[in-house]
Amino acid sequence: MIVGFEEYKTVIELMRSFKPDIVITQHPVEYGRLDHMDAGEFTIRCVDYVRADGFDSPLAPHTVKEVYFAYYPDRRSDVLMAAPRQAPDVTVDITDVIDKKKAVMAEFGTTQTKPGEGYFVKLDKFMASVDGSVGYMNGMGYGEQFTRLNPAKMQHLPVG
Repeated sequence: MIVGFEEYKTVIELMRSFKPDIVITQHPVEYGRLDHMDAGEFTIRCVDYVRADGFDSPLAPHTVKEVYFAYYPDRRSDVLMAAPRQAPDVTVDITDVIDKKKAVMAEFGTTQTKPGEGYFVKLDKFMASVDGSVGYMNGMGYGEQFTRLNPAKMQHLPVG
């Protein structure tokens, strides 16, 4: 993923215009997924520029309250970071939308398929092994996990 000033400017202007409280992106260190790493790094930089006074823009700066990274369990990513990644903060039950996710991933797969790979068979196995495992471990059908860029720090457990 190659980005320049124009791509940064476009995304920063969109963020300043929309004013999101939360941004979800890929982790900037995800083994074997250079496009995910690039997208995560690009997004973090955009979020930083969105709040900066020094970025030339007709729109006022905006502070994004939380940045979440999609979390896929993968020991190789932890090895690449030379430390274990932060454990997931949030697990979302996606059981009701798993068919939609599969359809979107299948569409995306038409751009990713390598000759003889059998992408759609691979996709079913991926959904079962990743989203299905997350769901199983968290008492739901299918799940996705996320970690925060800045983990919450508390004096006491959040009892409510």
